Amino acid sequence: MKDSETTAIHCPACHQQVRVPTSMFGTPVQCPHCYAMFQAPKRLADGTLSAPERLPDLPPVEPELTPPQKRHKLRESLMFPAMLVLLVGLMGVIVNGTLVTLSLQFPESFRKFIIQELQMFNQFLDEPLVVVPVDPKQPANAENPPDGQANAQPVNPPADVPANPDQPPAKVDEEGIQAAMAYRQRGAMFGLLMSLLSAVGAFQAIRLKTYQFAMVGCVASMVNLVNCCCIPGFPAGVWLIITLIDSDAKEIFATPAPESTR
Repeated sequence: MKDSETTAIHCPACHQQVRVPTSMFGTPVQCPHCYAMFQAPKRLADGTLSAPERLPDLPPVEPELTPPQKRHKLRESLMFPAMLVLLVGLMGVIVNGTLVTLSLQFPESFRKFIIQELQMFNQFLDEPLVVVPVDPKQPANAENPPDGQANAQPVNPPADVPANPDQPPAKVDEEGIQAAMAYRQRGAMFGLLMSLLSAVGAFQAIRLKTYQFAMVGCVASMVNLVNCCCIPGFPAGVWLIITLIDSDAKEIFATPAPESTR
């Protein structure tokens, strides 16, 4: 019997008759009808053939993406979170930039803004806020106590908060207002810096440029919780940083973009 000879057998999957070269006995072969893989029969000691055994189907092999295809896929996956981080960052730049400008150029207007913020917070706590005026020209004595409680007057008290004799109003003096102004100013400066970093980082992520700066922008968006408008930046920053941690992302950022996609 020559190696070029074939033997007719039946496919164990579709039961169609196929011819298998005798040289391939005992090896995996594929049915030309149903494309199922099976083990070709073996020649036994008595000269008969064993039954063919079907083999498990191999999983489909996905074709490897080309660099431009990888770049396009990465951009699609990070476009939405990057745009959200960019939008929140720009909103933070506007809000925090306005507060910083107000605190530096218009301190009186900034003081009124801080008082309104304190009143809104205390209104949420269901207790009115009273600002205690302090006259620096008058010395502290029995008629003019140091804390100025004798001259305590509410500043624009909320009309919808009923008077509660069992709950005295919260009081804040000028020193407390100045401390709140300083704290708010520092917070606005920090928020302005983080908003700038997150906006620029998101823009670089959309362009697939400067991987390290894009990661810094994600972190800046996550920690920028100074104002309510920046809170959506936290989940967006987490989403974007998870996308950027992909094993191929850093390599794609480092690869120059084709001329047609720049």
